[in-house]
Amino acid sequence: MNSEPMWVELEGAIVDRDYLIDTIAEAREERPYEKVKRAEIIANGDTHVNCEICLRVLAEIPGLDFAYYSFGIWLCSPCHERFIEKEDFLKSVSELPAIEDEG
Repeated sequence: MNSEPMWVELEGAIVDRDYLIDTIAEAREERPYEKVKRAEIIANGDTHVNCEICLRVLAEIPGLDFAYYSFGIWLCSPCHERFIEKEDFLKSVSELPAIEDEG
């Protein structure tokens, strides 16, 4: 039996662990990310842009000063730091709170 949880909590959302790993792996593929100030994102009218990983709306994240952009993919700075900058992103995923499957 697999000891890894099927579901984890990420920024208040319950997320399928395998889907999260696939999304992070895709975001890590050969992408030079550009650091973009939150004020620029809002000034450009991009008030409904979501982080590809945690799905939060960038303009609505409290205390967010900047985000990262590359080829159509937006990442909030916390997700970029946790899953892109760190070499072992699977360790970061394993540290997320597990959600027990009640099924």
